[in-house]
Amino acid sequence: MRRRIAALAGAAILPGLLLAALSGSARADAATGSYTILNAGNGQCLASPLRPLVVMLPCDGTAHQQWTISPTGTGPFSIRNVATGQYVTVSGGAALTSPSAAYWGISAPGNSGSSISVPGTNLSLTRLLGNGVVVQHATGANSQGWNLVPVMAG
Repeated sequence: MRRRIAALAGAAILPGLLLAALSGSARADAATGSYTILNAGNGQCLASPLRPLVVMLPCDGTAHQQWTISPTGTGPFSIRNVATGQYVTVSGGAALTSPSAAYWGISAPGNSGSSISVPGTNLSLTRLLGNGVVVQHATGANSQGWNLVPVMAG
């Protein structure tokens, strides 16, 4: 467990560790799998310890901080929590979990990691000060950058 957490901490400084496999094009099947999603601004992990809230917490390697990313077949992805089976959705601007899948665009990594956005809009998943997560207009800030780190089995 300590080795996994240490690996996550080291990965937080490598923008877009996962999506380098995209080789320049955002193929829908390239990102399928389970990941820890770290914020580029603070290195904390996207988590869902208390349904329906999605929050930022220090990375600890638990299933509440692991997400399965699956293609929808039309380009966007669903993001589902491994521990709860709930999907990341949006309600009133807040990031929540729900049994119904919402769809997200995931960009190839840039200087601030990957962008996770609502397809067809200018809205991106955004970390607030503290541990809140919302959807706001995309600005390219580190608070809207995400590093997707594959979960290692075992």
